Amino acid sequence: MDLNSLRHFLVAADCLHFGEAAERLNIAQPALSQRIKALEERLGVRLFHRARRSVQLTDAGRVLVQRARQLIEEADRAVRLTRAAGQGAAGDLHVGYGGSVIFEPRICALIETFSQAYPDISLHLHECTVKEQLERVSSGNLDVALLWGPVSPTFTGLQSLLFCRASMAVVLARDHQLAERAELRLEDMQSESFISLMDPPGTGIGHVVDGLFETAKVSPRIVIRVSSLISVMGLAGAGLGIGIVPALPIDINSPAFVHRPLIGSGDCNEILIVTQRQSSSRLAQNFTAMADAQMDRC
Repeated sequence: MDLNSLRHFLVAADCLHFGEAAERLNIAQPALSQRIKALEERLGVRLFHRARRSVQLTDAGRVLVQRARQLIEEADRAVRLTRAAGQGAAGDLHVGYGGSVIFEPRICALIETFSQAYPDISLHLHECTVKEQLERVSSGNLDVALLWGPVSPTFTGLQSLLFCRASMAVVLARDHQLAERAELRLEDMQSESFISLMDPPGTGIGHVVDGLFETAKVSPRIVIRVSSLISVMGLAGAGLGIGIVPALPIDINSPAFVHRPLIGSGDCNEILIVTQRQSSSRLAQNFTAMADAQMDRC
């Protein structure tokens, strides 16, 4: 049962006159009658009661009208989405992100703008570590990664777009003696214990923080290593150490911990949009293109 037969049937059902229906379809009336008869024979039921001056739908015909419209609408939608997918405007886009990246308002604005521009794309957001994101983009399990840079050259076959920058902040328990200060230097924390991230060598915030310590000639005493910035904040709030985290432009009001600007960090942190270098995904290409355009307005 082909879709053209169903389309012809629906026009005949709307007109209830084979002559008018044939005229609307721009075909000869005998050809339409033969198409309807072949459809009836294929289904094994009569779809129309035919009289000399009138045509009426049978019970079976009325059922087919409803189902045929649904089938044709779904088929038309499938064609439209398939063509849109070829242009990167429909389909499933899998995006990885680190927990704290989602707190960056410019990232949220990018996701919102992209969703509005491409309503036929289903966005699947996967929270995972930096290492997991890079491995999954490399393997093709993720189309895009949103992460804190840099990315080590050891992760080959990837390309990065610098989306935005951020300075660093110190997170520590609200009752810590250094919490009374409005801002802090690494030199102020020579004797403190630190909570560090388990980022791969040369990659992510962990690499940036190591560089800051080296520049300040401070040898940190790392007491805990964790996989997420949220864990850094939580453990710092519990008094188990001090964390160095991105200074996000949001107000995190916690009864357990406080943030203080880290003097001398500048805009050393960067959020990158990472994809496969040889990616054939038009969806990923459209996402990075929109990020590039939005970055120009930031």
